[in-house]
Amino acid sequence: MIRRGYDEYAWVKKFALIGSAVLLVFQAGCIQLPGSAAPAPTATVRAAKAPARPTAIVRRDSIVESVKVLGRVAAVREGELYFKNAGRLKKIYVQSGQEVAEGQLLAEMDVGDLESRIATAQVTYDTAKIKLEQMKGNRGDAELRRQLDLTNAAIAVQQAENGLAKAEADLAGVKAGPTPVETAEAGVRAAQMELDNARRNLTTTQKTVERNISDRQNEVNWYEANYGDNLSKYNRGQITKDELDKHWNNLTAAKDRLDAARADGDTTLAKAQAAISQAEDGLRKAQGELEAKESLPPDWHIKQAEQAVTLARLTLEKARAEYAQKEAGGEDLDVALQEKTVEQAKASLDDLKTQMGDSRLVAPFAGKVMVARGRIGDQMAALQSVVSLADPSELQVRGDLMDADVPKVALGQDATVIVDALPGTTLKGVVVGVPGNFASQGGTVQDRSVQITVDWPKAGAQLGMLARVTIVVQKKDGVLIVPAKAVKTVGKRRFVEYMDGSLRRSANVEVGVVTDTDAEIVSGLTEGQVILSGQ
Repeated sequence: MIRRGYDEYAWVKKFALIGSAVLLVFQAGCIQLPGSAAPAPTATVRAAKAPARPTAIVRRDSIVESVKVLGRVAAVREGELYFKNAGRLKKIYVQSGQEVAEGQLLAEMDVGDLESRIATAQVTYDTAKIKLEQMKGNRGDAELRRQLDLTNAAIAVQQAENGLAKAEADLAGVKAGPTPVETAEAGVRAAQMELDNARRNLTTTQKTVERNISDRQNEVNWYEANYGDNLSKYNRGQITKDELDKHWNNLTAAKDRLDAARADGDTTLAKAQAAISQAEDGLRKAQGELEAKESLPPDWHIKQAEQAVTLARLTLEKARAEYAQKEAGGEDLDVALQEKTVEQAKASLDDLKTQMGDSRLVAPFAGKVMVARGRIGDQMAALQSVVSLADPSELQVRGDLMDADVPKVALGQDATVIVDALPGTTLKGVVVGVPGNFASQGGTVQDRSVQITVDWPKAGAQLGMLARVTIVVQKKDGVLIVPAKAVKTVGKRRFVEYMDGSLRRSANVEVGVVTDTDAEIVSGLTEGQVILSGQ
């Protein structure tokens, strides 16, 4: 009896232990008894609620419409210096970036024997005056004076014959060479080619920048996904904190490379766009030179040379007539003829000095040489720009507007200016020059340039620096404003969306001023109304 009771007690105890273990497993949800319902687990993951749609409140505020312009720091006073007549460049004394003083010699044309001709003409003029005074003051030996006059008259005839021969040779050269219009057309073609190259470079640059940014973005995306995977591993205790930090550092470095790629892309694109603006300026100048030549008669340069030949013939005829008069004339006639000789010598001397002045380019004001064109021996066309001069003492910002922005900009509008070379500084400016129209061969062409005066700091900008301008073209106070992304457009319909309980509804709106971030609502919404922000 004792043994049997002990066995029964042990069996009951063992069964109780087995039951307790089964009950614990059952409560933990690790097993399911046959025929019973599945137990509820003790640890659950709650399903994430659907994210709420971002909203915005229709507010009443001020809105500012602005126009952005990418420009360059330029001088208020600039000048394009050129020779009036075509010829070969003898020497250019300055180079780009050089500071020059007012009156400084910048370049000169090869004038051949012009200096010796001026010296000869000066001697001829001085001699003619002396002779005239002698003839007026000394009437003693008329025959001697007459012989001297005849000798001088013969010399004048010989000089006039030489002048006629030279004028005829110049006329032949003009007829054989290219016309001024052809020379200007070649300049336009060269400027157009430069503009086309700049535009192609911009297209290539854009593709390269976009591809580089895309590669960096893909890299960031990969590292973000990789970091997320390793963060999960860390939370599960599969990797250490140091290993997780390495993945975080890799992600941070990738983001830094993406930011650098975007910054480099902006700078590269700005340079390519600036090159287009510079090429467009060159094309406009070349077209202006062509139009100036085309406005003249087609054979004006030939007629000029023919007129020189006609003048040389008249000079020869006059010299021969004077010689004949001196042979037959008396003392009074000799004095009158000598007076005419003095006048003609003075006119010839003045003409040669004018030619000498036209062959030299002198700085009309103190400034900085922006561009110096040509090399020794180059053939320069008439009116072809040789030196571009700018006065850096008074600066402004100049840039080209987009066609759609031209009618928005007016004189006196306020502007803010950020110069890349002056980081952290925002400058105030005012529009002082707006686009206009000018005539060209193809009709009226619109000039898209705008000029802005700037309140420069003491350590101001320098010529050629890149400037980013924001011009305030319109400001409205007390208007209804919503985020610009909230306004949607389908066809001609513009509307915003809002939630009506669990339903998404839309309201048609009339939109006024739109900026990068905000949009003015003229009608369709009320202040304080909650809408979907569209983000």
